[in-house]
Amino acid sequence: MSDTVRQLLQGIYEERGRLTPVDVVEVATPVEHPLHGRFTWDDGEAAQRWRESEASHLIRVTKVLIEVIEDGRPVTVLFRAFPNIDGEDYVPLEVVMARPDWEDSLLQEMKDDIQELRRKYRLHAALFGRLLRESAA
Repeated sequence: MSDTVRQLLQGIYEERGRLTPVDVVEVATPVEHPLHGRFTWDDGEAAQRWRESEASHLIRVTKVLIEVIEDGRPVTVLFRAFPNIDGEDYVPLEVVMARPDWEDSLLQEMKDDIQELRRKYRLHAALFGRLLRESAA
């Protein structure tokens, strides 16, 4: 997102004292508003996109319990039933696990996610630590 979008959202927050999706849509409704083009205003198209978004969410949140061995003991772990492979289709986990190339791809994605989370929360911790120190002074 651009700084312009951030500034527009900040303006909505300052004007209304809050920032919610309802507020953003209301403000962006007039054709001349700079955020107007960021939305799908054709109701039929928007409804289809919304249903596709709901379907995507449904696929992502569906889980399967799998038993794995950790430290020599069986442990039951919750996994996504249909991982997304290389940004393409969703595939049943058992199909992914039967293909070494897809298994490697999924493992690499997991490693990348862990690295990103570490970086993100390290930066968050630094920011909040500074804020806490400043507020205590």
